[in-house]
Amino acid sequence: MKVLILINSSWNVVNFRSNLVKKIIQDGHEVVVMANRDQYSPLLEKLGCKYKEITFQSRSLNPFAELKLFFNILLQVNAIKPDFILTFTIKPNIYGSLVAKILKIRTINNIAGLGIAHSSFLLRNFVKYLYKFSLKNTYKCFFQNADDLSYFIDQRIVSKLKTGLLPGSGVDLERFCAAESVIRDRRDSSEFNFLLSSRMLWSKGIREYILAAKRIKAEFNHVNFWLVGFVNVDNRDAISLSDITKWNDEGAIVFKGSTDDIKSVLESVHCFVLPTYYPEGTPKSLLEASAMQLPIITTDSSGCRDVVKDGVTGYLCKQKDHKDLYEKMKIIVCLSNAERETMGYLARETMREKFDDRIVSGEYLCQLNKS
Repeated sequence: MKVLILINSSWNVVNFRSNLVKKIIQDGHEVVVMANRDQYSPLLEKLGCKYKEITFQSRSLNPFAELKLFFNILLQVNAIKPDFILTFTIKPNIYGSLVAKILKIRTINNIAGLGIAHSSFLLRNFVKYLYKFSLKNTYKCFFQNADDLSYFIDQRIVSKLKTGLLPGSGVDLERFCAAESVIRDRRDSSEFNFLLSSRMLWSKGIREYILAAKRIKAEFNHVNFWLVGFVNVDNRDAISLSDITKWNDEGAIVFKGSTDDIKSVLESVHCFVLPTYYPEGTPKSLLEASAMQLPIITTDSSGCRDVVKDGVTGYLCKQKDHKDLYEKMKIIVCLSNAERETMGYLARETMREKFDDRIVSGEYLCQLNKS
């Protein structure tokens, strides 16, 4: 069976879907990935799949450019002739489903959050209409949190009978595992490091992180605030490099740029923070940090509250509230090493019980082999 993965970037596949790709190939299927070309595209062949280039522009609303993109996808998919199309992110979900409908190809969609498009009333309703039209013939539509699933069903965007709930994209527990030496080094460190890792978007709560960091640093001189992620992303909500450089120069944060080895960064921090108000699916960063036995501070919002047990594996804070974030950070700093380690241990246990990426792969293989 030939399986086509339609997605907005090669980076997304390599960092979030590589184990899924490997499992599908191991099950005897051929995998083709159609995505934007980036520095990760050559790595797709190392995963064992073929690569086809397509250009998605997330900010584009030009109808002529989007129509051209749609027909380009249609022509390429018709040439590939897949048995299944697996789609991820908004435009691939919508365009891929429409193409699949025309070509009579079975489609499995993955709705990973409602996306920044839902912050605008007009755009939200336009995207809602497109989803409703495109998902009529979906074979299966997976969601990454219960709130998004309920929204799509309540709004009659997709039939409940065609839906399924996944634990995000899951986490590789073999790769993201803190050695005893890592736990010991955290315990013995004279400094305390917070980390926020995400795309550099305002809606990820980075302003709140900076404001809370300044208050904490005024009280605790051994606490550091690290920031990791891509700058100049193709998004209206993007934070400029000049803003980040200013915060870094002021000493509010330490900006470490982007990395392909987030595990090594997680090994050197004591708490992971994501004060997001972006419409998330289930943030991969929370799963990886939890698997690395770190306590988490994140917002009481869709996808995030599913990962953290408040007061047990971390703390939930209010959205867009740097004062509440500061209070939760202060609690974490003032905990004993033993208390933080217990939180981290229980966080990993939660990942083992509910968020293992083998659960995700198993659900996809079940759908592929059902036909």
